[in-house]
Amino acid sequence: MNATKQLAIHLSGRLRRSPFVLNVANLFVGDVLVQAIGFLSLLLLTRLYSPEAFGILGVFMAISEVGAKLSTLRYDAALVLPDNDEPAGALFRFSMYTCVAFCALLLIIGFLGSGLVSALVDLNLTPVFFLLIALMVMGLGADGLCVFWWMRGKHFRSIAESSVIAATIGNGTKILGGLSGYGAGGLLLGTVLQRWVRIGLLWRSLVAPERPKLMGTLRDSLQQARTYRDFPYYRMPQEVIHMFAQQAPTVLLAAFYGATTAGFYILATRILQLPVAMMQTSFRRVFYVRSVEAQRCRDSLFHLCMKYSTYICLGLLPVALVVIFWAGPLFVTVCGSEWTTSGTYAKWVMVFLLFGSISVPFSAIMPVVGLNRFYLIYEIISVTIRLCVISFVAASATAIATVIAISLGATLSSLIFTTIVLLYLRHRDLSIANDPHD
Repeated sequence: MNATKQLAIHLSGRLRRSPFVLNVANLFVGDVLVQAIGFLSLLLLTRLYSPEAFGILGVFMAISEVGAKLSTLRYDAALVLPDNDEPAGALFRFSMYTCVAFCALLLIIGFLGSGLVSALVDLNLTPVFFLLIALMVMGLGADGLCVFWWMRGKHFRSIAESSVIAATIGNGTKILGGLSGYGAGGLLLGTVLQRWVRIGLLWRSLVAPERPKLMGTLRDSLQQARTYRDFPYYRMPQEVIHMFAQQAPTVLLAAFYGATTAGFYILATRILQLPVAMMQTSFRRVFYVRSVEAQRCRDSLFHLCMKYSTYICLGLLPVALVVIFWAGPLFVTVCGSEWTTSGTYAKWVMVFLLFGSISVPFSAIMPVVGLNRFYLIYEIISVTIRLCVISFVAASATAIATVIAISLGATLSSLIFTTIVLLYLRHRDLSIANDPHD
């Protein structure tokens, strides 16, 4: 017993002193506070704004998030890869140039095609809506660049603090807009303001020499863009496809079984993703930087991924077991008896969230080991097969059977992906060990 206690104390002490754990903790605490502020605000916002206003916000965010991934060409994720700040700064500038150009083009298209977009989504969207979209896309793009630059310098606490303050100001603006009767405009303005406030706070948190230089030669920027061209070629389309895959099941459920069934699924997914998504976001950011360091030091990425994948599994497994066995009563207690079906769906949603989380370290290292092209090809094949199977089940079976198909398809995809990357990393380690020039 004494030996066990001493081992526990030793491990606890090592974890407290671990920079990795401290960095994850900083981001995680910040994400928890941001989510708590958003949840508490939502209780009031649903009483201040109509369903149509939230529908407009949904369309707004869908366009903005996809546009943001396109605007930077995903060069933001490459900022932590260069060995020193000079080439990283050149890459920062190039990505910022593309973001500004994309937003200008988006603004022109939005003003010219506002009537067509309004007809497609069955909403009355004014030109101001598209101006706010351009500002939001620009904000998301610049925010992504700033976050990765701050991650490069390991300023994780600044990221967390700026997120909490910006969430408070943004949600406060939404509440004031609702009380003032501004309608959907209050929601949109608060959302845009929250993003730009965080950018300002991040920028102020660093002294001038640590900030990326916004002026420099175009030649250096183009050279770095060519060096990391895998990101716009493979990483950007992969993430767009991945986002599409996340939204498609909800659309299919609504198309085959109606909005009520889709609503049950959305509630189950969003409630369970609240803790899981926070963990994934915080972990992925810090692990990405850690894996870059391991790559430079020629440490084993196989053991690194296995180690932290095991930690994730041990951390989420108790939550998963509780949800799988008691989701029904829990959803009835928390949400009401009318949400019993969500509890049934939640059991299956939890399965693919668990295995998806376990695969996070392996997906995070794709750009580090130069597997962006493989990741894109795998995503295309996986998403195509899964959507075909889900569509077939939805057309020929029941709603619960479709949810099960969604869960098993996503779970199997994560398992196959993890296995392939594990085998690759193991072979890579053996090759490095046998390299006579090492």
